[in-house]
Amino acid sequence: MKEKQDIELIITHFLDGSASDAEVLHLKEWLEVDVNNKKDFFHLKDLWEASQVGNAAGMSAAQIAWKTFSDKTKVKSPKATRHIGRRILVEFIKVAAVFVLAFVVFYGIDKNQVPVDAQLASTKVNVPLGSKSSVLLPDGSEVMLNSGSTLSYPVSFSESKRLVELSGEGFFKVAHDQSKPFVVNAKDMEITVLGTEFNVMAYDDFDRTETTLVAGKVMLKKAGDVSEKVVILKPGQKASLKDNVMKIEKANIELETNWTENKFYFESIPFHELMARLEKWYDVEIEFDHEAFSNLTYTGKFRNEETIWQVLDALQMTTPVRYKAGHRKVFITYKK
Repeated sequence: MKEKQDIELIITHFLDGSASDAEVLHLKEWLEVDVNNKKDFFHLKDLWEASQVGNAAGMSAAQIAWKTFSDKTKVKSPKATRHIGRRILVEFIKVAAVFVLAFVVFYGIDKNQVPVDAQLASTKVNVPLGSKSSVLLPDGSEVMLNSGSTLSYPVSFSESKRLVELSGEGFFKVAHDQSKPFVVNAKDMEITVLGTEFNVMAYDDFDRTETTLVAGKVMLKKAGDVSEKVVILKPGQKASLKDNVMKIEKANIELETNWTENKFYFESIPFHELMARLEKWYDVEIEFDHEAFSNLTYTGKFRNEETIWQVLDALQMTTPVRYKAGHRKVFITYKK
């Protein structure tokens, strides 16, 4: 591969699926050289894949931003070194973020200036496995989405409430608006707030739905429940809904929200759920005998900078676990 190959061009090819084997190899080498390269790449990957808005030509917000940035700076094929790319990638991320924000602001203006069809239109953000993404809603509320999550919301909220739907896990910072409650539909739980910070875990493949309140106050009820029965959550509390039963307990805020800071903090987590989390965070398939590990739990901390192999190596040292790596697949066995 030529030394002058542009790393930004390689990343573009990788993200749109057109990268050659040689380009993928060069990209992997570049990522391993500097942790900042890896951080910039995944930031850009999150933005590219999570941006679902587009224009009439079918271009994503990220693609439009990339084209504009390239045209403006005349980026062609500058000499590539093992350390280039950080400045340009950061600048691109800023430009792309402006395009996404501009789109949201455009549809978030006064309702009287938005066509009825636009009020009925919705946006869906899908976060790929192995990624995280931040979303700015039309009302200024912020949502950080965990790996494998989906958030759906209208491009213009109604006059009576701000309704969003979540599948997966998200951390919400809701803009205060007493006249327009913010409602999250998350699997079998409905969460209503006026302005607050809270975490919602509602993965379809987990056996429960959880809401952890960091600040403010939220009102919870079972989805589809027509009765007036609601649960009021206070800061520092967590509500878990499992088998149609709501349980309120004191929350470990650090444990419930550490994923937003790229940390993994587990406390007596069932082994099967730990494996499910690792599958989502690292986009790998993990195969193991559920019955053999049915009584095993795990407590420990990791950082997202660690690879799946480093995490599994740590597990081997503290639990009766042994693993074997395959192609994007991990085989776990129980060591007796």
